[in-house]
Amino acid sequence: MEEIPSTWVNWDLTKLLVEELCGLGIAEVEIIDRCYVLARIPANPGKEGCLPVTFIAI
Repeated sequence: MEEIPSTWVNWDLTKLLVEELCGLGIAEVEIIDRCYVLARIPANPGKEGCLPVTFIAI
């Protein structure tokens, strides 16, 4: 099986993305296995019951 991420540059870009998200004020950001970034942006007040939106970039 091919290793994911395939290069160390992928990890560097992932860390840069985390820094950018944190710089935008997003508090819940984490890197999980295989170099995926998870970030949680809380709902606006009064909208907590709405369905969440997910963005995935590959």
